[in-house]
Amino acid sequence: MRPYLYEHSLISLWRNLVELGSAAGPDTRGRGAIEHARGVLARITGDAVSATEHSARAIELYRESGFALGEAALLCNLGVAYNDRGQLRKSSELLAAGIALFRSLGEPSRLPVALLNQSLNYLHLGRFHESIDCATECLDLSNGSSWIARVNRAAAYTDLGEYAKAEADLALIPGENRLDVIGWRLSLAELDRNRQDYPAALAHAAEALESSLEITSRYHECFSRLVIGEIHVSASDIPSARSSFDQAEALAHQGGFGTMLAEAHSWQACCIFRAGDPESALELALTALTELQAVEYGVGQYHVNALIADCYRTLGNPEQAAVHQSAADEFRQQSGYIPV
Repeated sequence: MRPYLYEHSLISLWRNLVELGSAAGPDTRGRGAIEHARGVLARITGDAVSATEHSARAIELYRESGFALGEAALLCNLGVAYNDRGQLRKSSELLAAGIALFRSLGEPSRLPVALLNQSLNYLHLGRFHESIDCATECLDLSNGSSWIARVNRAAAYTDLGEYAKAEADLALIPGENRLDVIGWRLSLAELDRNRQDYPAALAHAAEALESSLEITSRYHECFSRLVIGEIHVSASDIPSARSSFDQAEALAHQGGFGTMLAEAHSWQACCIFRAGDPESALELALTALTELQAVEYGVGQYHVNALIADCYRTLGNPEQAAVHQSAADEFRQQSGYIPV
């Protein structure tokens, strides 16, 4: 039932069935399936810590029962859960292990989802060209049917400033999966923001937020509020931006979303700086930099280093400003990132 429940976002029914299945008996593979379902459910409802715990247990049970295909799938699921928690290097390693196991089992039909998740991981790491490669292989293996791969590829193209390619990938309207629709709308919002069409960007992000609230996905709500805040910053509406980032920060803290928590802190510091308090902004930005370095979130490190450089320049410390500006410039040169 798990794929059906996921496809239709039937969260309450899913939770009830998982609780019924937990009393299924001693069958090792069956218990692995229940832990598998619990892990996916925890992830999409915003509990990244529980998602990693249940997925790790499912791997043990699948391995014990000799279900290698399930083990490969759960390695990838665990990688995604660690991505949510902000441990991007561990996430990348787990995804790579899952992909390698799928290949060794001769299961190319199972690779698209794993490649899809790895493309998102590489996107967060600032490895945009590798992200595009994974998304493209995903599309090739699925005969173009993996719609969300187009969203990931579009995000990488957007970060590289290749807006026409991003728009082409987002031209295809998704199906009825509400999680996919949320991702599509947020990608459209970020593309419109980069093109400085702020009303269109806010409209897409607001619809994504509304859908996130309807299906009670804390993860997608947090992501939506971050995107809305970034749009407000670009439109110079700092009070509205700060409100969005404060809400995102609370959600990220509750859900254990390490990357989004660090990003929220970075953008809160940006709002403080734009409101005319460079000293307070610097203090929070330095904290955010430490957090972003810990999760290895590339784009986030670029933005916070650029912000710290601005703070130091404003406070009359050009030497420290140069150090952080150099770090930001190095990321741009290595990744090809084109900031807004």
